[in-house]
Amino acid sequence: LGLRENTLVVFSADQGAAPPLNGQSNPQSMLGYAGGLRGGKHDFYEGGVRTSFVIRWPGHVPSGKKNEKSQISGLDWLPTLCAIARVP
Repeated sequence: LGLRENTLVVFSADQGAAPPLNGQSNPQSMLGYAGGLRGGKHDFYEGGVRTSFVIRWPGHVPSGKKNEKSQISGLDWLPTLCAIARVP
């Protein structure tokens, strides 16, 4: 079917890790870990706004490329995906 070569696959997380629960001494909880960055979910510090974003799109995004400078917003996803799919 050629789906592998013609499919856009995206993995993205939302708003960083949740802060440790009251009295919790281990910052690595089941709610995520900000990797030592300040802040967490609902904060405007790096720990709250940095998230993972992985994309696989053969012929459009080079395999193995790492980008640590670009910024994205989840608000733009619907219009972006519609434009890619050529849906008005």
